Amino acid sequence: MSKQLFVPLLTFIVALGPNISAFCGTNIARVTTNQYEDGSPQIKGNYLVWQGQDGHDWEVFIFNVVTQEGPVQITNNKFDDILPETDGNYVVWLGFSQPDGEVFLPGGEIFVYEISSGEIQRITNDSNLDSPPQIANGRVVWASHVVGGSVEPGKIFLYDIATGVTEQVTDGTQDDSSPRIDNNSIIWVRANATGASGLFIRPLDSGTQSVPVPDGFVWADTPQNDGDLTVLTRYDGSDREVFVYSSCFGVYEQITTDNTAEDSSPVISGGNIAWVRGEGEAAEIFIASYNGDLDGDGIPYSGDNCPCESAKGFDADGDGCIDTISGLDALIQTLVDKGVVDEQMRTPLVSKIQNAGRFADKENICKAIKQLETLMNQVNAQREKKISLEAADQIISYANSVIASYLAQLPEGESC
Repeated sequence: MSKQLFVPLLTFIVALGPNISAFCGTNIARVTTNQYEDGSPQIKGNYLVWQGQDGHDWEVFIFNVVTQEGPVQITNNKFDDILPETDGNYVVWLGFSQPDGEVFLPGGEIFVYEISSGEIQRITNDSNLDSPPQIANGRVVWASHVVGGSVEPGKIFLYDIATGVTEQVTDGTQDDSSPRIDNNSIIWVRANATGASGLFIRPLDSGTQSVPVPDGFVWADTPQNDGDLTVLTRYDGSDREVFVYSSCFGVYEQITTDNTAEDSSPVISGGNIAWVRGEGEAAEIFIASYNGDLDGDGIPYSGDNCPCESAKGFDADGDGCIDTISGLDALIQTLVDKGVVDEQMRTPLVSKIQNAGRFADKENICKAIKQLETLMNQVNAQREKKISLEAADQIISYANSVIASYLAQLPEGESC
């Protein structure tokens, strides 16, 4: 297994083809307006980060995509701060000085910035050659090479910001490099003395061992992926433009249009897309909020928990997902816990939901509907007694939505 499995981490450049529609979401906004180069954007949660060449060296900047506050310059020193990453709560980057910098960092050092406090902490302090860090859920990973008479094989390190503990993940004579991290696992490239390489993975749970990734494994959590959407650049005949691709529907939507500058390095998170427009000193950071509705249920992408299915007509709570028996159960449990449905009603209501669930196959759908109708009658009987008016309306609306989804499964012309 080769390093080619990391191709999804790169920006794609492909020829313009069919199945393309124009982007109809929020207007594109320009984040930076300056006279120096901006690049390497990354986005997660509410925050966009990038590196900017301020005329002396590279510094790290941050922008709040929700409040539109910023840009704010995080670093201000005499050495290069490059390739920032964020998990929405922290920002990490590699500090690598110029020969005349105020602190000489020969192999680069890892830094972390806490967004809420504005405090910067230096994670590493050695002469090793460190790789740009990656971060997920407050945990930072990087590869470190000892530099002596030669560059030694790389080792993978993991730092937990909350505990301040650094763990050496790998050991031995093989070269470990290019680590990536998500909320569950670390993955990296391991090469032996002959140059043969493969991907290894280790769950973040303590005490677990690293193993080769199985055949067909795909690391889906990349800066270019957000659920079923992938951002990429495509050549439109004159320059590169930014597109999103939906794997569910197999279509591309064009984000950038009507400009003559190159658009590059797109990243996406939570439906927010950021990229670089222009090159050199003309390079600026742009952002757009993708609110397409490819499944046609009237719920824009940013609020659609199920963007690959159309919940139109079966979505009482407006989350973009088809309402289900399990969802009705969860709703009632929540309403009881909130005190708007009397605790005495929990068991009789839930039992009817469970009975409906047992009849949810196509042959017994009408029996399931009968159970839900009995539930609604009981809710209406207790309206403004043991069930508040608002809670009763929620339950009735959701149950009717589930019934509608069941009726839609019946053969044409049949009813209960």
